[in-house]
Amino acid sequence: MKATQEKDFQMPRVNGFTLLELLIISALFSVLLIAGIPAMSLWIQYQKSTALQYTLIHSIQFSRAQSVSMQKTITLCPGLDNCTAEWGQNLLVFVDNNSNGSVNSDDQIVKYIVLDDAARFLSWRSFRTKPYLQFNPLGLTNSLNGTFHYCPDKTENPYQFAASVARTGRVRIRPPDC
Repeated sequence: MKATQEKDFQMPRVNGFTLLELLIISALFSVLLIAGIPAMSLWIQYQKSTALQYTLIHSIQFSRAQSVSMQKTITLCPGLDNCTAEWGQNLLVFVDNNSNGSVNSDDQIVKYIVLDDAARFLSWRSFRTKPYLQFNPLGLTNSLNGTFHYCPDKTENPYQFAASVARTGRVRIRPPDC
């Protein structure tokens, strides 16, 4: 009878962690997190740069393809409803009937392209210092060839790039002149 009484008074076993185990795991997790933040930051910069490259190349190729398929002059410029001089927020692709580089009442907007926040470091330098890129019905640039430069404010950023646009509309990625 005594053995059964002892069994009744035993405390049930509780599964869990001790305070010491929780402190050790928290310290290890903190060290791993602190070590991983710089790598994550570089990875995010790489992803933004790559996404901007692809969006820019796609926009140029889309504009050129539209000029050939529609047999009209197509302009690619920064802006939302009309061309501006600052590349970095939105791109506008439109049929430019009078080839003046701005949206008029008889021009047709073909596409809006929204760029992400990284594009604020994007600039365009062209042969004729025009703030837009224009393709004629043959898919050529009307002597508006130039280079897009992506130069973030950090001078040590390894993901800077330049996208050179040839007269034929071909785009080539190269190191920038920041």
